[in-house]
Amino acid sequence: MMPADVLLRLHILLGLQVAPVFAWTAPFVTPLVVVAHARAQLELLEVLLETEVPCGFTFFSRVRMYCALCSAAVAAVAAPLLAVAELDLFYPGMNEAAQGHVFWATYRDTTDAVGGLSMWVPPANQRLDLSDYLALDLGLSSDPLEAWLELNAADNLAPVQDAITLLHRGAYAFSFYPRDCETDRAARCFLQFNVFGIAGALVIEEPEVDPAGFYI
Repeated sequence: MMPADVLLRLHILLGLQVAPVFAWTAPFVTPLVVVAHARAQLELLEVLLETEVPCGFTFFSRVRMYCALCSAAVAAVAAPLLAVAELDLFYPGMNEAAQGHVFWATYRDTTDAVGGLSMWVPPANQRLDLSDYLALDLGLSSDPLEAWLELNAADNLAPVQDAITLLHRGAYAFSFYPRDCETDRAARCFLQFNVFGIAGALVIEEPEVDPAGFYI
């Protein structure tokens, strides 16, 4: 049996999204010190997000308590991103409003392309830097997140602002790939993030526009 401090370091290394799977498959590796750390991390996340994060565990086993704490933390980070993914929003580089899809890192992921994201990402040499286009052609901020907010300032301002505030509390990377006429691939935006150790990506693909609509 490994010492409790070693098990704690192992859980921290695995992260809130993966460690619960480890705990369920081997309950003996979740001592009380791991549960106490998860509770302290949830309290720290509440300070970071400036909101109360509900966690519905009562008189559970250690594993159930630990998994409930991890689940509450993941849900708190996920909520703002899932909220914007469900909305028709304008994104930098796109002409049409679109909805997104959120991918999450899982225990199966071995690269930075979380949740099977690699099949969605075009070749790196097709990526386009939008900073000059946004600032010079559209008069928006060259920062893609600020431009995203400006593009949706009239509508859906609060959800986009909540998502941006969350992303600024972690690490994120924005990338844009224009439409590829040869393969008939639509334009795509990727917003990869890691907030409080919770990793994922918001993926947006520009919807097709019915050409007939231009003649109505």
